[in-house]
Amino acid sequence: MLPKPVLPMSPNHHPQRRRVRRWIAASAVLTGLVLAAGCGLEDDASPPPAVDRSQASPTAGEVQRQYQEAFSATGEFAYTRKQEFVEAMRIKVQALERRFAELAESAERAGANVREESQEILEDIDTRASALRGMLDNVESATEESWEAVRTGAVNAYDGLSERLDRARKWLSERIAP
Repeated sequence: MLPKPVLPMSPNHHPQRRRVRRWIAASAVLTGLVLAAGCGLEDDASPPPAVDRSQASPTAGEVQRQYQEAFSATGEFAYTRKQEFVEAMRIKVQALERRFAELAESAERAGANVREESQEILEDIDTRASALRGMLDNVESATEESWEAVRTGAVNAYDGLSERLDRARKWLSERIAP
């Protein structure tokens, strides 16, 4: 059995956690921008000139614009790594397909009754795997605007297929060795 590769879709890289991390990163960048704008450092030791405080603080619109720029930059970074994501997902899908082949082989050896019962399960898994391969093709051709939705769809499809394979393997092991 091959070791499970550690790839971008490990539990520590779940889409919800990524969104939270991205939000934290964008908030940190925004906070840094706001602080940098408000804390300009000067080389001379002369006292700062008198400033009208109503004009010195950033407006809500400026803060929102800076936040959106920072958030957009993190999304652009993820989009630039699209090919790495696709390659990693293809490796993970190949591992799932090997698990599927082992499962189908076990069902075939198990006997006629188990073989019949498992046929529908195996067809469902095969259909999901085909859909996931199609999604990966969509991820490869995703635009920057559609990237996040397409990537999330592929990740969710992979997670669903992996879970379905685990349930099928458990079901089959219960039928083979009661």
